[in-house]
Amino acid sequence: MKFRFLFVLFLGFVVSKGFGQHKITGRVVDFDTEKPIESAIVWLNNFTSKTITNHLGYFQVFADSADIIQIRHKGYAISNFSLPGKSHFLVKLKKADPSSIFKIDEDYVKGELQGVYKTGIWSYYDTPGQLAFKYDCDLRQVVYIRPDTSQYALKFEEGYKMSHVDRPPRPLGSMYFLYTALSTFRYPKKALDNLTAGTLYVMFEVNIFGLAGNYTVINDIGDGCGDEVVKALKNSPLIWMPAMFENKIYTSRFIIPVTLTIQHLKDKNLKSTGKKRKHRRSKEYLPVARVLHEYTIPWVLIN
Repeated sequence: MKFRFLFVLFLGFVVSKGFGQHKITGRVVDFDTEKPIESAIVWLNNFTSKTITNHLGYFQVFADSADIIQIRHKGYAISNFSLPGKSHFLVKLKKADPSSIFKIDEDYVKGELQGVYKTGIWSYYDTPGQLAFKYDCDLRQVVYIRPDTSQYALKFEEGYKMSHVDRPPRPLGSMYFLYTALSTFRYPKKALDNLTAGTLYVMFEVNIFGLAGNYTVINDIGDGCGDEVVKALKNSPLIWMPAMFENKIYTSRFIIPVTLTIQHLKDKNLKSTGKKRKHRRSKEYLPVARVLHEYTIPWVLIN
């Protein structure tokens, strides 16, 4: 397959008590009726810990005065506020303004926005119609990953080896967005002057924290093309979910083939003029890595 660029019970979560923190108790109720809101999600410490309200709307957390709290519940406006200077407080949630809710229904992503915040469950598709990944943006947890029995390149003590995994490494979103990052590619002037085209490979790692890095160009076609492809890939906003094998998190490695072509627009006909600098390298001669789908970037010369 090729891609072408075509321009609490009380505490639902145990919160550990840290230095300088104190216990606070809050209650979440409806702004209009003042009835308790059960199962509201309470986030604090920059989304590193959470709890939920009980059937009476109460919650307890250990926090300090610098913490910011965010409270979410379906149908209500998301509330963000600094902790008040007291140990007990009341939070009144307003119903969400329908005009602030936007539904996203596209080929590669479906979900709901409340203002600038993602809410509820978002679904992602690596190809249209094929569900790959679902994420609960309120609970901040994965709720579905498409079964995958293929092998990935994992970094063991002795080096990279292909292995089946318990959980595949993948973006927290659609793989499509990795490829669309390449739409920011800009052909280097020297490469255009020399009509440099061909296929190169970019190898990168996804570490145990879900960050992509260590980009390396293999079979570079020269004239700055490899550097520009890497620069484009670094524009990807994706955070990855690292690989898991036998209850351990591993760094994984990928290779994405990128083919650059140059075409000349003349008399309303496109004529290929690119001069390939290097031949395609056979996959068996590439380093151990999971090879992704090839991406082709056609560049059109107007004159």
